[in-house]
Amino acid sequence: MNKNIAARPIMPAQQVMKMGRLGWVAGMNWQMHDLVAQKKRVFSRAGGATHRLKLSVKSQHISGQARPLGVQPGLRLCSLAAAYLAREGGSHYGIYQLDAKNDKWLFLATTGGLPSVMGDIIGTLNEVLSAQQRFLDFNAPESSTSLTSLSLTSTALNCTATSETPVCWQTLTTGLSRQAIRATTLGRLLSGRTIACFALPVLLGSTAFWYWGNQLDKAEMVGKVAQAKALLELQSQNVTESTKEENLPHPWASIWPTPYFLSQCLVVRQRLPVTLTGWRLAYGECVSEGMRLRYVATAASTIADFSRRARELLGQDAYFNLEEGGQNGDVLIPFVTTDSPSLWRDEKIPPSAVQLMQFISHFQRRNISVLLNEVKPPPVVPGQENTIPSQGWREFTFTFTTKSSPEGVLASIDDIGLRLTSIAFTLNPQSQFEYTIKGSLYAQN
Repeated sequence: MNKNIAARPIMPAQQVMKMGRLGWVAGMNWQMHDLVAQKKRVFSRAGGATHRLKLSVKSQHISGQARPLGVQPGLRLCSLAAAYLAREGGSHYGIYQLDAKNDKWLFLATTGGLPSVMGDIIGTLNEVLSAQQRFLDFNAPESSTSLTSLSLTSTALNCTATSETPVCWQTLTTGLSRQAIRATTLGRLLSGRTIACFALPVLLGSTAFWYWGNQLDKAEMVGKVAQAKALLELQSQNVTESTKEENLPHPWASIWPTPYFLSQCLVVRQRLPVTLTGWRLAYGECVSEGMRLRYVATAASTIADFSRRARELLGQDAYFNLEEGGQNGDVLIPFVTTDSPSLWRDEKIPPSAVQLMQFISHFQRRNISVLLNEVKPPPVVPGQENTIPSQGWREFTFTFTTKSSPEGVLASIDDIGLRLTSIAFTLNPQSQFEYTIKGSLYAQN
């Protein structure tokens, strides 16, 4: 028996892609099963899997297992394949970009209202294209319909994304409802060893408590209670004093987390028309209010046509400086967001030396030069009392320019204490983009 267990293959570990308080897992191992098999898998940890998601539709049941790496405490793990199912539906497939620089892509597919066992494949572009072709061949209309356990039908399959027009994976997670996120959340698998580890301390603690309770007399108990009460009051006093020392609100707690800001900007940016009735897109900027756009008039184009098409395609009014001839048309597209408290983060930030080293190293690997400027508190005028409490953090503003997409440049960066304030882009007549990204980096003193 031990020999068989030792011979089990270990499934590949999955990388967790963080977006705020959610960690999205791709590349899970999906298997169809019936209810009897489902009950037998309560403690199944095949291939070293630590997390699982079960989905059902009618009489069909599927289970996805994962072995995610580097999971931070408090991070909620969700399945990207399940998010794709919630967004697109039951008979779709598509190829999404995970990391443009490292040629990492993801093939997702759904059939019969469930994730396909042939989908959720991570690899190079050639590998995911091969996975897509296998899926299409297997689900061709002439395929045998006797494989009912895989829910194959002759229903037409719809393509949602291709490699010719790369679509970032983050678009799949934007705008999901709380109910949809709950449906994609992974559960942790328990093993007999894990249960034993929890049960043994409880058993020992209960035995010790029973023995202790029977041995101590009332006088000793009263003395210990008094000591504990005094210690609690002393600790409460220390906490109150330490709280008074730092009463300034953390500025990063009121700024959108970096993954959320990137996703909001990407959703709007991907749908922008490059030309609008002869007007050419020249500039755009993502800020917290939304995306500001500037279109430039070309020969024979009119402000009347542009104003009409801006309302039709962008849903917003256009603004012109008529005194200067109306050569520029400006549009503001507000972001569709939520005021949910779970959106904001007031995370604990690392020391300055650690934070700066991680941040600069990330961009050095990409051969990008980033200039950092520290924001100093206002100096105290000699002779006047300093009434501003000392802050326990340092703020560094930064700006850098790149021809790569912001999502690709900031992929896999540690976003603790990192906040973006602006993503601006210019588009030259040769349809080449250049991005200027601004933000702040916070670290402990």
